[in-house]
Amino acid sequence: FIDTLSENIDTAVNTIDTAVNSIETEVDGALQQIDAGVDLNDILDEIGQAGRSETAKLHCYQQLEALTRVQAPEVLRAWIIDGRVVPTVCTALCRLDESSGLAVAGSLARTLNCMGRALDQTDATPEELRAFAEQLVRHTENGKAMLKLLQVEDVDSQTQGLALLHRVYPHKTG
Repeated sequence: FIDTLSENIDTAVNTIDTAVNSIETEVDGALQQIDAGVDLNDILDEIGQAGRSETAKLHCYQQLEALTRVQAPEVLRAWIIDGRVVPTVCTALCRLDESSGLAVAGSLARTLNCMGRALDQTDATPEELRAFAEQLVRHTENGKAMLKLLQVEDVDSQTQGLALLHRVYPHKTG
């Protein structure tokens, strides 16, 4: 009887430990998403306030890239679904020209590629991958702005641009 009672207590304790660990993990994930959302909102606000200052915009886009690099794939997937980051980055790509300096191009491409990799890591459905590709094309003048990434002198930025095109165009056939 005592052995059975002891086993039942051990099982109950293990079940409680598992439940507590699961709750802690979910709470940590939720807090991470909240923190990331606050940081993202701050950066998007700064981008909006940067106006015509290319230096300020470059700084903001580099901050966005840095923030994107440290987020869990689930957070980035939520950002894609939310639909605020991709249009903002794509709009910046559309506005790039030689006079503004294409220094920001690599940062923008890395941000988008990081978000695409997040979809891969979270086992996104084919429909989600296609929707991401369509979002990129829709917000980059039917993809023309992505070609600007190939015109920069920075080889890393060119590579990021090729990776982005490779990610998009398999989903845009037909």
